[in-house]
Amino acid sequence: MKPRFLSALAALAMLAVSCGEDVSSDIDLTNFRQDFVSCLHDDGALIFRTDEGMLLYPEKELPADLLSTGQRAIIGYIPTEMSGREKMKISLETAIRPIPSAAITVLPSDSAAHLPDDPIYLASVWYGGGCINLRYQVTYYHARHMLSMVAVVPQRYSDTLDVQLHYDRAGDVAGYYRLGYASFLLPEPLPANVCVHINTSNLGGENDFVFTLKQ
Repeated sequence: MKPRFLSALAALAMLAVSCGEDVSSDIDLTNFRQDFVSCLHDDGALIFRTDEGMLLYPEKELPADLLSTGQRAIIGYIPTEMSGREKMKISLETAIRPIPSAAITVLPSDSAAHLPDDPIYLASVWYGGGCINLRYQVTYYHARHMLSMVAVVPQRYSDTLDVQLHYDRAGDVAGYYRLGYASFLLPEPLPANVCVHINTSNLGGENDFVFTLKQ
């Protein structure tokens, strides 16, 4: 199967369209932004870092223990003041929406072969913020569904990190549609390329999505 190559621009565009669906009609869309961010702590306060590296400081200070460092989230905000090229004060316009975040697990190939691998409806997958990020849809009734991402050893290539998304429906029956997001943190130092293998229900089965992180 041929890998699918997604540019960062195309992937971020898909996110922007999907996020736009959640914007309230009473917000000034001229200045409003909605972004994936990583949470950071700064002298007892919670701040955010966008995937482009901009540090966001809420005008109304938030306690650092609200969310842990590294937690991914979606926030809606309006920029209010620039401080240099990498710092910005913001007015939060929506609730902070935490995104399930986890590190990528390293497993031997024989162990990974026994993990559940149910097909998932994939809306988009992209690299940003040191993470592989997903937007997906599931049909949920009562069982707890699980997502994990593993790097299988031995790896095939020295310049590419091969990872697999594993989705476990836990035998759940079809029920209510639910849109979800997830972020999986890549190990440091970042590889030159990442190949994400996903078993999809809407894109013809198993697919490889390749992202180039370093030229």
